[in-house]
Amino acid sequence: MQLLILRHGEAEYSATGDASRKLTEIGHEKNLSTARQCRDRNPGITHAYHSPYLRAEETATDLISVFPDLKFETCNLLTPESKTGDLLGWLEQFCSDGASWSVLLVGHNPLLSNLVNLLLDEGEAGMRSLDTSDLVCLNLSWPERGCGELNYWLHART
Repeated sequence: MQLLILRHGEAEYSATGDASRKLTEIGHEKNLSTARQCRDRNPGITHAYHSPYLRAEETATDLISVFPDLKFETCNLLTPESKTGDLLGWLEQFCSDGASWSVLLVGHNPLLSNLVNLLLDEGEAGMRSLDTSDLVCLNLSWPERGCGELNYWLHART
């Protein structure tokens, strides 16, 4: 399984609540930069999911402008307060049938950085941290601690 993990783009600091924060113009630009780099490396994403928070939905929309055939579904396990273990359990469905899936997740920190650190066997409190619009591509044999291999890490170019 190939797992692509994308942190949402830069968002405004204030809104009526955390879930309703919109992307800034810079956030959209950086998302597009990362999406183009991803397209050049990995055109075949089979499944795509985003958090129900507005900034993640807007990030998904930015990706669709670069990957027009991409279809996103909302996944409530991709919110900032979600548990890494729950997300790992959910990801098992993509490894259990032996198919070669390429799964894209769009969400938030601390969840996504914790996930990357855990899969690379650095523990949830590891030193790796995704910045906004960063995309990490891992190869996984199974979604559990230490089973990830870093394929590439993309940073937005502006």
